[in-house]
Amino acid sequence: METTVADVLEKAAERLEAKGWVQCMDGPEDGPNCARGAIAWEALAMNREWSQAGDALHEYLCRGGSWNGVVSYNDEPGREKEQVIDALKGAAKDLRNDGNDTVLPVRNRIQTANSNPY
Repeated sequence: METTVADVLEKAAERLEAKGWVQCMDGPEDGPNCARGAIAWEALAMNREWSQAGDALHEYLCRGGSWNGVVSYNDEPGREKEQVIDALKGAAKDLRNDGNDTVLPVRNRIQTANSNPY
């Protein structure tokens, strides 16, 4: 089965709902995680590269404001878990609705959850 960018973003949102959300760290495999950590762990669980999913969330966030990246959005003082989950779900929905969802390549064995493509 092919895995798309939207699939990873949706799974990352589900991860935050189930395992919790944090700021200022990616978080461990068993959670809690920040947005970037959730994206990375879910993509890796599906044996997929994760930087494209992070890029898609960044592009979505830039439409609503001038964020420097996923990390700065996640770690903004006053940010709430629900806002991050909504952003992940919103980015996935937009990709599917716009017809811009793409299949993610199989993961390079060197890439880990702590690899920072941003």
